[in-house]
Amino acid sequence: ASRLKVRLPVPEGARVCGFEFGGVPAAVVPKREAARIVYVETEKGAEVARAGNIEGLAQATHDAEKKVRPVFEIEVHPFPVGETREIKVSFYCPSLGRPVEGQ
Repeated sequence: ASRLKVRLPVPEGARVCGFEFGGVPAAVVPKREAARIVYVETEKGAEVARAGNIEGLAQATHDAEKKVRPVFEIEVHPFPVGETREIKVSFYCPSLGRPVEGQ
């Protein structure tokens, strides 16, 4: 088993409003509590997904803008090599006035 880390750029003006891993919706908890839960569950041998917002991380872009954008990071440990899981992230875009889902 290994560690999986995925970073998704957050659309301009949007915020993450939902996250699922393997069909299981995430629960929002304070950072310290999340770290404790990840530690305890990893020690038990459970597959644990942790997510968070990383502000101001520079992302490679395919245009000349080279903007610095917020990033949503998902980390799963342990992640079995050769297996797949579905990750679903929902964004709320105020300009659209409705949630937008990405997979």
